[in-house]
Amino acid sequence: EMCGRDWSSDVCSSDLGARWSITGSVTAGGLTFEQTAIYELVEREGDRFTVTVEVEQVAEPQSVGPAGIAVELTDYSASGNGNLVMDIGYPVPISGLFDLISTTQLSPSHLDQVIVSRAEVRMELNQK
Repeated sequence: EMCGRDWSSDVCSSDLGARWSITGSVTAGGLTFEQTAIYELVEREGDRFTVTVEVEQVAEPQSVGPAGIAVELTDYSASGNGNLVMDIGYPVPISGLFDLISTTQLSPSHLDQVIVSRAEVRMELNQK
């Protein structure tokens, strides 16, 4: 809720600077991790508003990989930030830019080694 009203209602201009967070367990690509997203309302114009977002992800060690191949995830963390432009009339952001950097450490059971990877991802959303 914003301003004590249903989400489909207008966002109050007095809420500029409001911050809130959402924490939960997410499963994506066979990996389960805890994610915390912190949002801040930074702009509002009519039915459109902009929020900044900061995301942190962390995973406990777990088995991952396709069936029949034992791979142990020994470490995973990611952090990112960006902004999203929302419109009250749409259920998803209409535009935005988000950068995420992740580090993953895997240990395949059939190999005596550890594989470490680092990924940098930039996501851009645009309304068609």
